[in-house]
Amino acid sequence: MSIDSILGDFDLLKPMVMRASAQSGLFDIVASSQLTFDEIVESLDYLDPYTLRLLIQALDEYGYMLIKDDKVLLTELGKTLARNIAFINSVTSRYTASGLFSYAPLALHERLERGANYFELSHKEQYWQLVNRDPNLYASFEQGYSGNFDSDSLLDRAQLTKTDELFKARNILELGSGYGDTAYFILKSGFSGNITVSDLSNRIPVLTAQSRWQDFQGRVYISAIDFFTDPIPHHSTILLDSILADWDDDQCIILFRRIRSAIKENSGKLVISEVTRFSNDDGIDAIGKLTLACAVSGRVRSEEEVENLIRTAGYTKITLAGSSEHRFTLVAY
Repeated sequence: MSIDSILGDFDLLKPMVMRASAQSGLFDIVASSQLTFDEIVESLDYLDPYTLRLLIQALDEYGYMLIKDDKVLLTELGKTLARNIAFINSVTSRYTASGLFSYAPLALHERLERGANYFELSHKEQYWQLVNRDPNLYASFEQGYSGNFDSDSLLDRAQLTKTDELFKARNILELGSGYGDTAYFILKSGFSGNITVSDLSNRIPVLTAQSRWQDFQGRVYISAIDFFTDPIPHHSTILLDSILADWDDDQCIILFRRIRSAIKENSGKLVISEVTRFSNDDGIDAIGKLTLACAVSGRVRSEEEVENLIRTAGYTKITLAGSSEHRFTLVAY
């Protein structure tokens, strides 16, 4: 097999995935013996376990490794790469993506080695700070939708309609609502109460400019809230949808405690719904998670991991309202 078969389809993350795998010793370990996920993580204990697992899964999706019966093996493409490690190190040091998102392949090394945030070192601010400062950049994310899929179905938002604590609420405050897709889905699915969509002040113009809210006049409120610094208004139900992956454990606990103070007086509820799988296509799931891990300090967590953080924040009752391949929903009181 020719090395050209590897170099012909470089994407944003692939060069550094190959380079990080080579320089960390991952390819040497996989080539020399058939080990399980856990055995590889144990052997490379100086690397971040979460990122290492994503790296192995991404290599499987790229076609360099094969995860079979929990054993990690090299494919023919992977063996070709292993025979050309020196050349791969050379070419991946040059062929990296340019522009705003060039941090992603470079930040992988920092994340894997539990080091500093490469994006922050390079741009002198965190990823979301840069995005939040430029409303046009934030709005441009929505243009990434190809129109070839139904994002509500893809992200299993229907699970929210089956959450009684959410749909029977008098009013909902969604924190970190982004473009507002989740709030709009809840409204168009028959929710009869009022809903406040909130995000950072730089994102508010993008929310208010949307004509789709006109169908629900008098029931939709838009508010600028930085949930780490601003007071969180009292509502019967507060919703967090797929934002915890942006933050590390300590920041999540701080957020949960601030919400607990806001709902405690009126015996309110916190509904947390997290997307854990980004696509129906197995070929981009781990790669998507790995790209996210390079951008933010958090990570995609399981329902058990999120529940542990909620309990640490002082909530006394937590129920699992729904769980599927793509999403889980917890309710905390």
